[in-house]
Amino acid sequence: MKLIITEEHLRLIIENEEYISSIKELINTFEPNNIEMAFHIMDGMGINPDVVLNDDDYKDLFKLWNLEPSKENLMKMIEDDYIKIDDDKLKIPLKLLNLPNFWVNKTLRIENVGSDLDNLVSFDGNLDLNPSNIVSLQNLTKVGGWLEVGRKITSLPKLESVKSLYMFANDVESLPNLEYVGEWLDLANSGIKSLPKLKYVGKDLVLVDTPLSMEVTETELRNTINVKGYIFLKDI
Repeated sequence: MKLIITEEHLRLIIENEEYISSIKELINTFEPNNIEMAFHIMDGMGINPDVVLNDDDYKDLFKLWNLEPSKENLMKMIEDDYIKIDDDKLKIPLKLLNLPNFWVNKTLRIENVGSDLDNLVSFDGNLDLNPSNIVSLQNLTKVGGWLEVGRKITSLPKLESVKSLYMFANDVESLPNLEYVGEWLDLANSGIKSLPKLKYVGKDLVLVDTPLSMEVTETELRNTINVKGYIFLKDI
């Protein structure tokens, strides 16, 4: 017997998917009131919570905390250390950043947290680590927005591309795999000695008070790097 999907069936399927998407958005804020609201909506609509909690989007999440999928265990995650999403004044558990390819298209500012993020591979938003005690990003390869790091970071060995990179006053001596910077690359007052693979900088390149600025000329840099803006080797 051939199964016939009517327009009414399609409408219900689409509406249900839209509701589930909205429910996930509430859960992903990691705010207690929003999680309570998400489960209240599921209860009112007769949606089995397992449909959401056992979704592929949450498998790694519960595995990361070593917990079984449930509302109660979602609440336990909220008790973990937080990072802030500045744009919407939300909070997300810091541990989430150790999920490979964790995705968010907002600005995350990590403050006063001593932790490494060695499982973080790529990040689509802006990442501000300047106020944090994080010292290691051993597997980070791509940042879709800007990345700001301060004195604590000791190396970025696998970073290949970033929209903008601001790396102030730290001891990092090389960015061995960095090839592409969409806009600004500001390495002033850092220990940078080499940029062996860098091919493109979309705006300005700032190397003031770095060992590299003492070893190369602007002409030599432009012969190997396509810098669309200015190159600063000394204070103006």
